[in-house]
Amino acid sequence: MVFGFVKVTFGFVKVAFGFVKVAFGSVKAAFGSVKAAFGSVKAAFGFVKVAFGFVKAAFGSVKAVFGSVKVAFGSVKAAFGSVKAAFGSPEMAFGRLLPP
Repeated sequence: MVFGFVKVTFGFVKVAFGFVKVAFGSVKAAFGSVKAAFGSVKAAFGFVKVAFGFVKAAFGSVKAVFGSVKVAFGSVKAAFGSVKAAFGSPEMAFGRLLPP
């Protein structure tokens, strides 16, 4: 009878350790889920960082295009200035040749 009681007691202890093992398994799984969630958040921030990098690069390209357009307009303005100066020179020459 004593051995039966001891056997039942060890059975309950074994079951109790089984529950503890299951509980630790659940905790481990929960931490795994939290770790996965943080991994997903980190990946999301990585994608956002990459997206902002592309946006920054796009704005840089647009800025460069506007800079090129500005330089082109500056060149056109200078060319018109040169043409104006060229046409202004004969006027001045003819103006000097005419009597006052």
